[in-house]
Amino acid sequence: MLLGDSRNKIEKRLQGKDSLLRLVSGATQHTR
Repeated sequence: MLLGDSRNKIEKRLQGKDSLLRLVSGATQHTR
């Protein structure tokens, strides 16, 4: 149970980072 829960949190964190990176990359592309 604990392993699955922590894994879910990690996956959510990774997804958040990925979306943030996409937002940043998109913003930099727009400024160019």
